[in-house]
Parts: sequence; structure tokens; C-alpha cells
Amino acid sequence: MKRFIEVCRINSMLVHLLLKIIPVSLEVMYICSTNLKASKSAEVGCFIKKLLEVSPDILREYLIHLQQHMINAITPSASARNIHVVIEFLLIILTDVPKDVIRHDKSFVLLERVGALTKEGSIIVHNLEKNIKETSSASLKLLENIELLRKDLKNVFLKVPADSSQLCFPMSDGLLFMTLLLRNLNDLVNSNAYSVALIKEEISRVKENLEHIRSFFGNVEQELHRDLWTRVLDVAYEAEHAINSILARDRGLLQLIFLFPETVGKIKLVKKEVQEKISKNMSIIFANSPNKPVINKSSIASK
Repeated sequence: MKRFIEVCRINSMLVHLLLKIIPVSLEVMYICSTNLKASKSAEVGCFIKKLLEVSPDILREYLIHLQQHMINAITPSASARNIHVVIEFLLIILTDVPKDVIRHDKSFVLLERVGALTKEGSIIVHNLEKNIKETSSASLKLLENIELLRKDLKNVFLKVPADSSQLCFPMSDGLLFMTLLLRNLNDLVNSNAYSVALIKEEISRVKENLEHIRSFFGNVEQELHRDLWTRVLDVAYEAEHAINSILARDRGLLQLIFLFPETVGKIKLVKKEVQEKISKNMSIIFANSPNKPVINKSSIASK
């Protein structure tokens, strides 16, 4: 028991030390990206290269510990929630940096941006901890900067995915899958998890559209429109895969910036097609039903 307590104490000291050291590392990154970037010195070039190699791991560990520190030490608030969302976004970037999804010539510039945003977030966390006022506007400004970075990731920093082909639904029981997926999406929409907050708006749209689509498909409609039902299941499965990848930070950056928004668009298009095809067919069936006589509109008009 004593050994366990000692290990916990040492771990706590290491975390505290990390939280003190990393802001200094961020300053070093800033100096390298400004004052030393144009240097022709081989030694400086070698130093910057090594800094580039280790920075993602350093920043990632720092953000993980900063997030845990916030949970333990800071009272929940709108500003704190904004910082958690920012941290989740930066962690997705830093997790995928080594996976060859960033344009090589833009890596240092991206890490510079991530480092600057990490520094801003760290300052806001410090101010929240000290109960310093005016953190609300600072956290909102940080969210704005994150949105700018999200756009730049798409247009500047990321390699466009070579293959964004649609996934195919691998199971046989489509209704069960759709039921479980909608239940899971509902739980995510009602969740207060910080990782979910980053894409909650998109999850809500996916849930609403899939619920609407599902309402058109009974057993008869699934047989009558088998190809359309298959496409519905494929895009729903694709959405589930994208959401899980983002929440698990497993190649989530490309999903967040490119593939998930594309999937949300596909679901919207499929919803429109479902409304047009099934509504039209239902009207035809209704009109031809012997129990539902067709009313001649012209006769009504003559009356």
C-alpha cells in the first residue's frame, strides 16, 4: 500500500512538472518558428528538425494532462467547456500527425499553429484556475481560431484522401442495425462528453435524417426498394464508422475534415431520394387500392 501511495505521489509530481515545463517548450517552438526559422545554420536546422519530430508527442501528452487537470481542479463553466472542445480538436490533429496525412512541407507551420493554440488554451486554464475574469471572451476567441484552423486543414495542411469510396454495410439485419445506431446517436446527442461536443451538431443532423428515412421503411418498402434500402444502410454504416473514428481519435482527422461532412451530405441526398420515390409509390398504391376510391379532381372543380 505504501508503495502504491509513493508511486501515485511521484506520478502526481511528474504531471505537475510536465504542466510547468511544456509552456517553456511552447515558447521555444515560437522562437524557432519566428526568429530562427530563416537561419542557415546547420545546427539550428538540425535542432528544428528534432523539435518537429518530438513536438507532437510532447504537445499531446501535455494536452491530455491539462485536460485531466481541468477536470480535477476547475469548476465546470461555459469557458471550461470551450477549452475542452479545443483540446479534443487539437488531440485529434496531434494523434494523426505521424500518419502521413499532413503535407510534408506544411508540418512545421501546422505544429506552430497547434502550439500557439495550446499556449492560448493553457493561459485561459491558468486564468480559470485563478478565477480571473474575462475568460469567456478569450475562450470564444479561441474557438474562432479553431474554426479558422479547421478551414486551413482542409485547404492548406491536409492531403486530400485518395479514396473516399463508400463503405458497405456488412450485416444482414438492417433494421436491428438501424435501431441500435439511432439509439446510440440519441445517447451521443444527450451526452455531455467533451469529445462529443466537437461534432454534436453533425451527429444531431445525422440522427434526425436517419430517423426520417427509417420512418419510410417497413418490411414491404424494404422489399419494394431493396437497392435504396441498401444505400441507406451503407451511408448509415459509413456515418457510424466516421463518428467512432473521431471519438476514438483513430485516423479521426481526415474523417473530421473531409469524410464525415461528405457522409452527412450523402445522407441528406438519400433522404431526399427516399422522400421522392417512396412517397410517389405510396400515392400510386393508395390511388389503385380498391378500398380507396380515386376522387376525380375535375368533378370536384365543376361542383
